Amino acid sequence: MDMIILNLLIFLISLIALAASADILVRLSVSLAKRFRLSPLVIGATVVAIGTSFPELAVTISSIAQKSGDLSLGNIIGSNIANIGLVFGAALLFSPLKVGTAKTQRNNTFLLVVTVAFIFLQLAPYDVRRVLSPLLLLLAILFIFLETVWGKEGSLKEDLLYLLPHSPAPFNLFKWLALISSLAGLIISSNFLVSSALVIAAFFNISQEVVGLSIVAIGTSLPELSVSVAAAMKKEGKLLLGNVIGSNIINLTLLGSISVMFSNVSSSVHTLSLVALFLFTCAAFGVIKFYSGKVVGRWPGFVLLFSYLLYLFLVY
Repeated sequence: MDMIILNLLIFLISLIALAASADILVRLSVSLAKRFRLSPLVIGATVVAIGTSFPELAVTISSIAQKSGDLSLGNIIGSNIANIGLVFGAALLFSPLKVGTAKTQRNNTFLLVVTVAFIFLQLAPYDVRRVLSPLLLLLAILFIFLETVWGKEGSLKEDLLYLLPHSPAPFNLFKWLALISSLAGLIISSNFLVSSALVIAAFFNISQEVVGLSIVAIGTSLPELSVSVAAAMKKEGKLLLGNVIGSNIINLTLLGSISVMFSNVSSSVHTLSLVALFLFTCAAFGVIKFYSGKVVGRWPGFVLLFSYLLYLFLVY
């Protein structure tokens, strides 16, 4: 019993350290990105999305190193579901959100295509997955490239008024050191998070996939939650949507490919987990598509949050 209490404490401390490190990383990443004068949607979909996905990346690498592929895949899928049900839902409750008609809709469609590709890949035999998994990595590179191109175009057109007031301070040595320290914090805390989660799962006889889908997924989604709620309160709708959509795309493409390519075991997830991922992604796609050029009220946020709570209940 003393051992499980100790691991619960390690899990909670690691979770806090993981979220804090990611928060610092995101703030510094945004400061760096603004120096290149990119659209807020693009900053959210690339720099912030990659930054807030670092906890998932760190957990994925730690899981692979500890031969816990089910935990890694469960975390990727669970984080995407949490980003939509918990993060997007909570952000809508804090403030109504104006949905864009151009870059936002392109990103929305890209996420749906990537999700379908990821699901089909997971349903394929393991040998096929290993061969085709680099395609997900190519999709990640394509996404970042397209976002950069669209961002440069947007900075000269629809985002010009947003970018004009911004004149960020130089990115000095202190910020670079803080950036490196936050990365180190992510790596160290994620290693302890995975180790303690495995002990807890074994003690309570809970599968690694369920732990990844729920507890670890919520923990690694805390950076997205904090960024999205802050963006909603500051009326930064483009940053919020970019963060949610971009983070999910990065999780499925970059992390998904790494999880399959470098895992030594034929890890797989339950079909119901993939169904849940598809349904939540379709829900987000529908909301963003329906409210194109309009303001999303609070009731879709309530629906998404309730759906997420129901999902957690069904998982257990």
